[in-house]
Amino acid sequence: MKKLALFHLILAITASYAIGQNDNHETQQALEKVNRPFFIENKGQWPDEVLYLARMGGLDAWITKKGVTYDFYRLEKMPASDNSNKHIPDKFEKEDFSRTGHVVMYNFSGNNTAIEAEGKEKQSAYYNYFIGNDPSKHASYVGLYEEAIVKNVYNGIDARYYFDNGYLRHDYIVHPGADPAEITFELQGSEKTYINSNNELIFTTRFGEVEIADLYCYQGEDKHKVQSRFKPKGENKWGIELGTYNKA
Repeated sequence: MKKLALFHLILAITASYAIGQNDNHETQQALEKVNRPFFIENKGQWPDEVLYLARMGGLDAWITKKGVTYDFYRLEKMPASDNSNKHIPDKFEKEDFSRTGHVVMYNFSGNNTAIEAEGKEKQSAYYNYFIGNDPSKHASYVGLYEEAIVKNVYNGIDARYYFDNGYLRHDYIVHPGADPAEITFELQGSEKTYINSNNELIFTTRFGEVEIADLYCYQGEDKHKVQSRFKPKGENKWGIELGTYNKA
């Protein structure tokens, strides 16, 4: 029987804009308690480009047909007399908050447009969205998942999103015969992007640096390690260079 070969990359996001840099410690702690690490499916409550939303403390990660849109933000309590900014989550209805953010888009380049999204490990809980007066934008029994799979991002290559120790991780699964050299992505919205001495791809936001780190490639059921590193592929484009592996 032919053995299935998997080329498996894990990209972990670690943000240096953590609570320690925020003077409004109580606000950020409350925010982290509210958000849950699940992938919320799109059942019409958001634009068609969106597949799932993952909400974490200080980060909304929108899984799209093109990649991931990272919406980093910070909530800060406003003075009691200032009610001009009403961008207030329902959870904080007793307080007034202002929101400061920075968006960076991790977009695939040259990818397939005909993709298929699939949620894994569905939870018993669900969300209902009844926002605004347009019933077409309402959604009920919206599923929550532990993982999100986007199939055929490139020919024979899937993307898998999941959580590990509070971090959002991102795998490419390269099926036998597929070409991982096709994997190309852009980081749009970063103030600066570079590869450091630890082979971590760094991009900067108004809150600090964010690491795309812990790049690890393996193949087969025994998880045989394959050498790998990030590499530039043109202006603001990046890919992954591999050592020798079994392409069958």
